[in-house]
Amino acid sequence: MMRRQRMNSDGMPNRDMYMGSTPSKDSSVGLQVQQQMRQSGDLVGEGADRMVFGPDGNWYPIGQTDMGHVQAAVDYWNTIGRYYGPRSPEVRAFMNDSSNYWLEPSSINRSNGASMGKTYLPPATPSEQTQFFGIDQIE
Repeated sequence: MMRRQRMNSDGMPNRDMYMGSTPSKDSSVGLQVQQQMRQSGDLVGEGADRMVFGPDGNWYPIGQTDMGHVQAAVDYWNTIGRYYGPRSPEVRAFMNDSSNYWLEPSSINRSNGASMGKTYLPPATPSEQTQFFGIDQIE
């Protein structure tokens, strides 16, 4: 099932345009997340037999999990990221920070995201950037 996302005028979801993609479970970031979860006992097994402990107290095959954010991407964007700009190094650093992820069941991850009811604010204007950074000029 495809998730419905708000599109911008370019036909791209705002999430993708502003933040970029979430690392995959098998990317270097995803492997770091798996290692952290293995150390905490929330991931067991090897290969296709890996199981992830969900927040509901059940174990899930890794294929039924998503990379979930500890801090929601929309919250980061709306409070900090929009001042740096779409896909800026600071925003990409947030998206590639393994400490900001855990693996969680896809159904829970997607339900949590949809139930937030939040939208991505547009990138900050130069005036908003000046206020946020407390400087007179943005280069």
